[in-house]
Amino acid sequence: MPNNLRNDNLVKVTSLVANLPRTTFVGFESLSSQGQIIALFDEDWKPINKLTGHGWVLLNKTPFFAEGGGQASDRGYFEKDQQQISLIAVNKDVVAGYFFHKVATNAKTELAIGDSLNAFVDEKWRHDSSKNHSALHITWQATLNQLDHFVDEVGSKLNGDKYQLQLANDPSLTPEVAWEATKHVNEIWIPANIAPNIFEISPEEAKAKNYLYEFTKVNPWELVRIVEFPTIITEPCSGTHVKSTKEMEQIYFLDFERKAKSIVIDMTANYDFAQQWFFDKLVTKIKTLVDKMHQYPQIDFVDITEELMGLEKSWNYLSIRRVNALVNDITKRINQFEKEQVKLITAESQNPANWNQISKGEFVFWETSNPNFTNKILLPLAINEVKKANRPLVFLNTFASGANCILIKPASLENDLKTLAQKLLTKTSLKGGGQPTLIQMVSNEPLPKQEIYKIFEK
Repeated sequence: MPNNLRNDNLVKVTSLVANLPRTTFVGFESLSSQGQIIALFDEDWKPINKLTGHGWVLLNKTPFFAEGGGQASDRGYFEKDQQQISLIAVNKDVVAGYFFHKVATNAKTELAIGDSLNAFVDEKWRHDSSKNHSALHITWQATLNQLDHFVDEVGSKLNGDKYQLQLANDPSLTPEVAWEATKHVNEIWIPANIAPNIFEISPEEAKAKNYLYEFTKVNPWELVRIVEFPTIITEPCSGTHVKSTKEMEQIYFLDFERKAKSIVIDMTANYDFAQQWFFDKLVTKIKTLVDKMHQYPQIDFVDITEELMGLEKSWNYLSIRRVNALVNDITKRINQFEKEQVKLITAESQNPANWNQISKGEFVFWETSNPNFTNKILLPLAINEVKKANRPLVFLNTFASGANCILIKPASLENDLKTLAQKLLTKTSLKGGGQPTLIQMVSNEPLPKQEIYKIFEK
């Protein structure tokens, strides 16, 4: 039901169409037809006689499948006087038996009650939707076969992109079970080229044969449409389907989510959609991980690299889940390596042979040139040495691509580090700050030591 259809307007719409013939749906037989406009409504569902722009059109005949049974509505367009009219949505839940088409005309096109419209269904979207709908039915049965016991279906959704099984939260239903069901469909049922039998029977017969589910909707004037894939499954279904299982070509296991009361499994028989899905969630992530590992040639990632190359070619949810697990393994190895590197660099920074000490007035400069000696590495050394020296110190590390610097003094001394820091910030490329007893600064540009010396000499 459209969100903007208020109860008062619903009453008016229902009353207005009560004396109009129900829409004849010809979409199972044809993907195009000509229909006559029998009612018009604006975007807010107020009856109108003419429409330009956005609104709702009620036709006496349509090829467009309206959302129902979990299947999204068709895509396509109308034509009038060689002007194309966009189709936005199709709804048959406003008043049972009537197909309302949400449209958008251009400024040149006006629709009026009684006009004829040529309707054209988007063939690819319909075919992809049909593949996904047929795949949904047989995947559901394949999943039950793997479990060897019944699990309630709590809902389903599908369109031309993908289909979604919504099942009761059964602990035995795992991603591995869903993957085995996927393989069975791909390896057994799709190659078998099984053609569905689609027929209509009375509600009484459908009930007697136990074809109906609790959620099956049947209008009083309608027969029950049954879809049977022989040897696989027989169910009531008002949706569109393929002519044989071979049309599906292959189904892809996209996602698995266990919620509090249900399990949601996303799949698709649409190769283009699957390709983009796995490029985004698998291939791209693997490339990012490989690039990350290349930044650490010292670490042995051979086992992970080989596994990732295999996973990249295996398009299924289990591969995505495994890649996510490998992210943790890679991160753990990198963290361990960096922790060991910090220990080594810290030890190296504390080696007196790596430093040159120069006195500049009240300060003693500790000078070095090593891009690995960050302020974080140097800080423990600075704290330890200032205690021993009992005088202000400057730890200055300059290298080709930048510099970093620590100014530190005993709390008992009156030296004004903040004033010195302000001069350094003003006259050099150093950036940073700190407290009266400790200043930390860095520069992303080469920094001549003479610039620093001048400030301290003054």
